Amino acid sequence: MPIPARNKPRPVGATGHEVAAGRLGQARRATTHLFPPGRMILSSDGPLFDRNIIKSGRIRALYVPQQLTKLQRLKFVLAELDLPLCQPRCMACGGELTEVPKHEVMDEAPPLAYRNCEKFWRCGRCGKLLWHGTHWQKITRRLDEVAREAGTPGRPPDRTQ
Repeated sequence: MPIPARNKPRPVGATGHEVAAGRLGQARRATTHLFPPGRMILSSDGPLFDRNIIKSGRIRALYVPQQLTKLQRLKFVLAELDLPLCQPRCMACGGELTEVPKHEVMDEAPPLAYRNCEKFWRCGRCGKLLWHGTHWQKITRRLDEVAREAGTPGRPPDRTQ
């Protein structure tokens, strides 16, 4: 799965792919033991791609043009890597989501969310509590549109519905 070298994992994480954000210096100091098979760096830092470890292909990397908007970058990454949309992940850290019974979050969920939502999820990595707020339809509509434009497969049936 991709590892962005600079930005928070939100855009790619929203597609359901595991991501981790790192500082630019971490990407520049990258070695093969930090990047197990299947991982790669996504970056807009041109000089990073001059490093031998990347030029040789020992660490996979994708240059993402800086001038693109967030949605254009997402479309670019999905198209270049032929990534399908997957089940949603935590947009704060990219962790997997697990459904939590509503009664268990009564004291934690905002009152309006608790009253209006039937399902809640917890991130297995950062512990953040999530629910489908009013913005959820807008997010999924945008993701579906970006995936369609990128020519990648759509999202499987959403287990978070």
